[in-house]
Amino acid sequence: MESLLSSQRAASGQLTIRHLQKEYHDHRAVAGIDLEVGAGEFVALLGPSGCGKSTLLRCIAGLTEPTGGDILVDGKSILAKPVHKRDLGMVFQSYALFPHLSVLQNVAFGLRMRGVPAKDAQERAGEALGMVRMAALGHRMPSELSGGQQQRVALARAIVTRPTVLLLDEPFSALDAKLREAMQVEVRQLQRRLNITTIFVTHDQHEAMSTADRIAVMNAGRVEQYDTPTSSYNAPRTLFVADFVGRMNRIAAQITASGPDRLELSFGHEMSGLAAAREELAVGAAVHAVLRPEKTLLSPLAAESEPRAHGLRGRVREIVFGGERLSIHVDTAVGEILACEQNRAGVMHAQLQPGQDVAVTWRTEDLMVFGKE
Repeated sequence: MESLLSSQRAASGQLTIRHLQKEYHDHRAVAGIDLEVGAGEFVALLGPSGCGKSTLLRCIAGLTEPTGGDILVDGKSILAKPVHKRDLGMVFQSYALFPHLSVLQNVAFGLRMRGVPAKDAQERAGEALGMVRMAALGHRMPSELSGGQQQRVALARAIVTRPTVLLLDEPFSALDAKLREAMQVEVRQLQRRLNITTIFVTHDQHEAMSTADRIAVMNAGRVEQYDTPTSSYNAPRTLFVADFVGRMNRIAAQITASGPDRLELSFGHEMSGLAAAREELAVGAAVHAVLRPEKTLLSPLAAESEPRAHGLRGRVREIVFGGERLSIHVDTAVGEILACEQNRAGVMHAQLQPGQDVAVTWRTEDLMVFGKE
């Protein structure tokens, strides 16, 4: 019997989406998406409810017929193939385990449907259960398992057939926070071990950033950015991506001066700031200035202090203890600003108190600027 690990196929599993479209009457759920997923790559489809990510996954799976475009695996179109001929493994939110079959029988089911002899199917199912740390529970029924255990069984059933592509549709949504985080790590480790091309649908930015090689951020049926987690967070190309991938402070501003490496902004109320240059934005343009909370710098401001040349002046409204970090809410003339500090024995916390005046500043390269549409 061939082992699951022997199925590693470094040259197989390349997934290509070509101008894929799906329309429902007057609604376009998928609006001409082009996407390239490398063999063995883990890609997250990230976006809000209704953005088209699950529809795209269902089109890949063969559960939804696209209106136009093509889907190719290793250069060959799979659109004409039925679901069971596409060589895909799938895990959905509900897990969809057969209640009348044992754990081992559930995992072996796909193999038996493919004509694998019973003995070989059971051996391979046992191997798959071992990979998800469920080997000792093969005799149990699904009703006797916890949510996390059912999730592991569904994952074992998806990988046991050695699929070319693995599809995951928000598989952790029913789990509690701590178990969800643990399962993210386990799935990522298993995916790397088996080298299976994986498409993972989620609306949770933290899930996407902690598991994926690349993230396709979707909005209104389109991909707004397809990039690494680091670039999606630190260098978003649109305001939507900046807002959806992580928390942010957004400040209305106007460009007052432009240099080769920086912009000067006016926030009104005699306040200004500096940001990294953006060639497409001209002097006088109305823009959104975006600053991540963890890159927002706060310092105590004495009552007699002269106004700073750049930055904002505010007053601490609230300090929220969140365990590993502190969230500091500051009221300013341009609205609330949120700053986050790592909880390092309360060092920063000791300097700031609610009601205290503070200077809000940042490094020039940390302030992102987007034009108003």
